[in-house]
Amino acid sequence: MSCACVGIGVLLEAGVSCRRCPARAFKLRDRRRAQVGHHRLNQRRNDKNDREHPSGTDEPARDGEGPPGRLPRIHLLKDEPDVLVATRCPACDTPHAWVVGREAPPRGDQVAHFLIPMRRAWDDVVRTCGNQRLFCSTDCVDTWLRRTGHERGYVMDLATLWRFASDWYTGRLDPGYTRRDPASAGVYFAEVGLHGSFWGLPD
Repeated sequence: MSCACVGIGVLLEAGVSCRRCPARAFKLRDRRRAQVGHHRLNQRRNDKNDREHPSGTDEPARDGEGPPGRLPRIHLLKDEPDVLVATRCPACDTPHAWVVGREAPPRGDQVAHFLIPMRRAWDDVVRTCGNQRLFCSTDCVDTWLRRTGHERGYVMDLATLWRFASDWYTGRLDPGYTRRDPASAGVYFAEVGLHGSFWGLPD
């Protein structure tokens, strides 16, 4: 399930491998190893940049940046029953791992924090997705916000994140795919349990 999530759904950038097929896992690893390393390096640079330029308007996003701290889009990998996701908390660097499948959300007390409100999400999609990240807890979210100078965005638990991911990218790999318009996106947000002005919805 980790753009928007969207932000979410099967993010190979988050360190995903197939636990049931080692050969495929190695193939995925070889395909993504350089990209994942590049993303992690750029995320460290982004965090440093955020501390130095907390307004978030300092410079355009660089190609290839992506969020290492999100659950994957399992729903895009139709041939896989589940995937293994591993990442680290952006605040304290604690490692986390989940087996993510289609039947039920992963277990855990961790939370996802989305920084950029949906009304601004398409202004800079790379920056938006690069700031949809997984944390140990709301305490770690607060620590990271203090360190980077950002204002709090939207925090959700893993179950909500999983529901968000479940159908967001349906058809994404099919020819002629177009993303949801704002009205249909708002309906979907409400259906999966999101609320408030961050999503363009009532509180």
